[in-house]
Amino acid sequence: MKMKAIFAIFAALLLSACAAGPLIDPEVSSRMVVQEIAVTTPNLSGVSGRSISVPNNQVQSDISRALAARMQGRGMPGGNPVRVDVDVDRVSLVSPGQSLLIGGVSSVSATVSVVDLSTGGVLLPETKMTSSSDGWAPGGIVGAASRGSAQEDYRKTVASFANTVAQRLLGARAVSGTTAFSDSRSSSATTAAGDNNALRPAAWKM
Repeated sequence: MKMKAIFAIFAALLLSACAAGPLIDPEVSSRMVVQEIAVTTPNLSGVSGRSISVPNNQVQSDISRALAARMQGRGMPGGNPVRVDVDVDRVSLVSPGQSLLIGGVSSVSATVSVVDLSTGGVLLPETKMTSSSDGWAPGGIVGAASRGSAQEDYRKTVASFANTVAQRLLGARAVSGTTAFSDSRSSSATTAAGDNNALRPAAWKM
């Protein structure tokens, strides 16, 4: 159990480190404006960690909307128009079982690249990045409860990913005063996939 806890803490620190620093030279990013955002999910095997049904096309739509809310049209007015490509390959939520035992963070992993639409030049080659959800959830009953429903955890994780991508591409100005992600699905769908998950055996996957 101690080794599991040490590994989980190390993984969280690693995820935090991944979120630091710009992906593009600030001089380059200061002259660009985000005109297009393309999100793909061909390598995503589904949302893992909790019992939640979110098909890949929904993940693609949710992340697209979250990124658009943070970055669409952002940057220098009249600057170089760019397209941001995001290939999502992993969405991992911390299961109630892991939260109860050792805590952890939910995360999204993707390959990100940026292309100048005027010249076709690559401003950012394909770069692997992993973004964790906000804050480490401690182990124990309090930690497990703090994760909320699977649907809520998913929403927060997607929003945090969009924040991180925007900050690392455009800087802190990209995330001020915007709302990253709101769930457009019905409340009944949220209840079916969310609040009851902690009671289902499949939700205790590690």
